[in-house]
Amino acid sequence: MINQIKQTTNNLEQPINSLEQITTNIELTTNNIDPTTTKSKQKEYVGVTGFKTKEEIEIASNAFKIAGINKNSKITGMYGFLITDDQIFDFKEKGVLSPSLNALPNLIKTVPKGMMPTIHYCSRTRDLNLDKLMHLLYHVNTFSDCNFLQLNLDWPNPKKIETLKKIMPNMYIILQLDPEQQSINDAIKKIIINYEGLADKILIDSSHGAGIPYDSKTTSKMMMKIDADTSMFSYTICGGLTENNVYKRIIELKQIIKQEYPYMRSKIPFSVDAQGQLRTFDNSNLNYERVTNYICNAVKGLKDRI
Repeated sequence: MINQIKQTTNNLEQPINSLEQITTNIELTTNNIDPTTTKSKQKEYVGVTGFKTKEEIEIASNAFKIAGINKNSKITGMYGFLITDDQIFDFKEKGVLSPSLNALPNLIKTVPKGMMPTIHYCSRTRDLNLDKLMHLLYHVNTFSDCNFLQLNLDWPNPKKIETLKKIMPNMYIILQLDPEQQSINDAIKKIIINYEGLADKILIDSSHGAGIPYDSKTTSKMMMKIDADTSMFSYTICGGLTENNVYKRIIELKQIIKQEYPYMRSKIPFSVDAQGQLRTFDNSNLNYERVTNYICNAVKGLKDRI
């Protein structure tokens, strides 16, 4: 397996393997999956997204230790790695918040055991290209080191996700809602039900990664609309979360759910994720103080009873 990955990264001019070839390789390798790597799936998490270096991972890992989070905690830590399908064609390419594919496998292995190293996959076309995605997952050895995938796409084809889950049944999938359809109406319910049994968690971010603070009342109504027809999903909330506001916003949302939608109390706690507000002013690195305060305040907010 490792030799095949090295051959792929050393010869970037080779065409992407067919889905059938990649599927065969993955099915042969998944027999060695450690079942303990899936234990985090039942936990809610505090997420930090945008890791590029081992040093940044160490910053977050130290912060989680300070917050009392470890593999035995009821809440876990999510380490988000932003990857685009354009990078499939150049394994050395990296973005402002994205590591290169050459570096990604070793970064994933740096994440402490019992935590959630998660690939946040997006595409320029906003559609799911299953061949590219499977090539990516095969390259980073995700099926043995990382079983968590967030799809930052606009309503990816459920049939394609079904195919992915058949090939990699242990893959935990977080589905980001299409920001253009995050309105409070019945249409969202008709669409989301197509992902029952395929997606494990729904991410609500009305700003679509722009860092605009979410509105707690609107977010709670969105959760209610989805939960009215299906209770299969848990939720991740993000949008403008910082070290200074994360505790207040978590408590505010929990209070609204408890007071206005008491039948949804099982959805507390939910997960949270943050990105841009945790970095240095030039966006070059994670800021140790911001990350530590954010993680500690988020964990406290999720744990505190209301």
